[in-house]
Amino acid sequence: MQNWAGNVNFQESKFVEVQSKTELQKVIESATKAKVVATGHSFSEIANTTGTLISLKKLDPEIEINSIEQTVSVSAGATYAQLAKYLEKNGWASPNLASLGEVTIAGAVMTGTHGSGTNNKVLSDSVIAIEMILASGEVLQINREDFADFPGFVYRDWE
Repeated sequence: MQNWAGNVNFQESKFVEVQSKTELQKVIESATKAKVVATGHSFSEIANTTGTLISLKKLDPEIEINSIEQTVSVSAGATYAQLAKYLEKNGWASPNLASLGEVTIAGAVMTGTHGSGTNNKVLSDSVIAIEMILASGEVLQINREDFADFPGFVYRDWE
């Protein structure tokens, strides 16, 4: 597999495109070494692996607005384009958008990209909670308020 620009050739021994969270859990649990690539937009080799390369391209986007808490939950494979369309349809907007709609929200959060200046921080600064799948296949939920090490799980634009 290659990234979108064709400048990175991945060395994976197995390539899997998951279609559900349950399938993702099973693939992660059974892999001895794995990395996730969403849309392959990165110019770096950060997702390169000789193990299992897991693609989120076919994972259905899940987006849910909580009007009371004023929050939005977004699944890992959802792209900026999908998020923007969903928010607009529901009368909401994001304070921070990427210039390329195919970039995933999770990719932007984990790499600290897509901010636009000192008054509009990177997207990960807005993240208040994460649900992740551990190597065991178990799901772990953590949040910024209750988990002291939370900033280590998202890119932080330190001042």
